[in-house]
Amino acid sequence: MLTMFVLLVSALQANALELGRGVHLDETHGQIVRATPDLRVEALGLADGKSMWISQEAAFPLVVHGERVLAIGDRRLGSPVPVVILDAENGQRSADCGVIELPDWAAGIMDGLGNSTTFRGH
Repeated sequence: MLTMFVLLVSALQANALELGRGVHLDETHGQIVRATPDLRVEALGLADGKSMWISQEAAFPLVVHGERVLAIGDRRLGSPVPVVILDAENGQRSADCGVIELPDWAAGIMDGLGNSTTFRGH
């Protein structure tokens, strides 16, 4: 499952513009999609910077592509980590992609903005 997830993110990333960790440009909807410090996903209007929507269904956006935002849930809740697709227009959950099972030794793939853990498997 993890391999398919990495391939999906890699394929979508080719068509997206990530401005920074957890910050994505969504030109289609005139917004920036970002992770918030309290682990939500928020869209801010490009024209005025005002919040267009906030989703509590996900904690960290991975990719914005067309009408969809691929995001992960809150890792602090423990493993498995949920993967969801949000509607880019309104932030509503449009699909569940399953979960990523992380081993006990993996501290997490993100624990909030400004903190990160990297791990590799061989």
